[in-house]
Amino acid sequence: MREIAQGLELRNINFIWVIRFPVGDKTCNEETIPKGYLDQVRGRGLVVEGWAQQARIIAHSSIGSFFDQYINARLVELVGVGVEVIKGDDGRLKEEEITRAMKYVVLENTGKEVRKKVRTMSDKIKMGADKEIDRVIKVLEKLCEKHKQQE
Repeated sequence: MREIAQGLELRNINFIWVIRFPVGDKTCNEETIPKGYLDQVRGRGLVVEGWAQQARIIAHSSIGSFFDQYINARLVELVGVGVEVIKGDDGRLKEEEITRAMKYVVLENTGKEVRKKVRTMSDKIKMGADKEIDRVIKVLEKLCEKHKQQE
């Protein structure tokens, strides 16, 4: 979490970061995010503890990227609507990698192409709802199988 916090701070971009804690541990502290971090990002960053309406947030037109689970991250990269943040050799996220991924999706020309693909997929899903979702799932399954065979 500290690496994500530092990556977000280094990029100096607006963000919403939803943090969930294990049962019984429900508050931010210096072990999870750096001391003074919430004050440093106030006005351009919002840290939400617990639960947030992820689908509603992601659907907003001003959202440029989001972090998600490993499998979902791999899938959105394979489809071309996102980029996976690669973990270091020690299995942890590194601030440089987080910064690279955000820069790729949000700030560079490549990000424009990703956002264009996201809008296209979003429009298709809205128009075809269940049918399109089924089709997307099939495409994702094929891409996963192809990727597994290449590894």
